[in-house]
Amino acid sequence: MRQLTLAGRGLALACMIALCGSAQAQTQDDTTVAKAVAQKQAGEIAGGEPARWQRADGNRQAALKTLQKEIGAAYDEAKRACAKGPVGQRSACLQAARQTWQDDMKNAPAQLDAASGMGSVTTTTTTTTPVGTTTTSTTSAGTGTDGQ
Repeated sequence: MRQLTLAGRGLALACMIALCGSAQAQTQDDTTVAKAVAQKQAGEIAGGEPARWQRADGNRQAALKTLQKEIGAAYDEAKRACAKGPVGQRSACLQAARQTWQDDMKNAPAQLDAASGMGSVTTTTTTTTPVGTTTTSTTSAGTGTDGQ
């Protein structure tokens, strides 16, 4: 069950990375994290890895809720990054971030299935530049295992 948790965290990280790539103004530092959240995270990091990171979600519904929460947090960070970006690009940045959020939320159940080896997952990356918008979709099959 622990492997499923690690796979779920890896999947969530991949979602956040995809969201970072689609939001033009997204940077690689913590400037897009709300100050209160950053302070809480700093306290947790100073105290070591929280025990809750090692506890698996109780069931599929709990895992889906956790994944949706992580997708929402990534969307919030992307919106803050868009707000800090150039005024002329904010609308396109926010549209791309919202589209990525919608795609990730729609694909969340499939992502859980793929993480546990029960299906396939489609990852959509949308990149907006001053020249135009490019959308790329990638589908990968599950491993056929229970994540054990």
